[in-house]
Amino acid sequence: MVTVVVSIVTILLPLPAQASTPTTAPSAIAAALVGDINAVRTRHGLTPYAISPELTALAQSWSRHQAARGDVFHNLDMYASLSGRDWSRVNENVGVGSTEADIEAAFEASPDHVANYVNTDYTHVGVGVVVTETGAIYVTEDFGQAAPARRPTAVPSAKSRVADRSTRVDGALAGAAPPVRTIAIQRPTRLSVGQSGRVRLVLEQLRALDNDR
Repeated sequence: MVTVVVSIVTILLPLPAQASTPTTAPSAIAAALVGDINAVRTRHGLTPYAISPELTALAQSWSRHQAARGDVFHNLDMYASLSGRDWSRVNENVGVGSTEADIEAAFEASPDHVANYVNTDYTHVGVGVVVTETGAIYVTEDFGQAAPARRPTAVPSAKSRVADRSTRVDGALAGAAPPVRTIAIQRPTRLSVGQSGRVRLVLEQLRALDNDR
């Protein structure tokens, strides 16, 4: 049985009161955030995260979704959405604010958020940013631990395949594929973990159990 735990945290910052014209490209903001994350890791003596195109694409898609809704919330299907690589663990920070510096400072001031920066299990990161016409910056930071490479399954010889078709065990063909593994998702528990002035933090935990049946 493999257990996958997804811990996701939301941070909300004040949005601009009036419309403004963005002066920094979203890609530049995303690059700055990745640099900030890896700078924190370096200060803690950790290896910088590798940038994952898959996590980046997922984070960008989720930031667009949040901006379209005008709200900040988590991708509870994050783990199921990742298909290009096997991931044994994933995590997510999301936030919205008026400047990259404000958002980053709030992330680093939150133990729940900065824990994702200095996690010793995660190996990759992807950051997606959307800047709205009013200047609101929607940020998604996705973290992932790449699963160990699986050993290739030996292909039976033609002679073995013929033998398998003729041999039955408990009504099933010998050598048949193992049972399908299913993912059982427990809905998240929403916990208020702090509120002060300009920053409100909410912690959500989603636990996914990968059960052999």
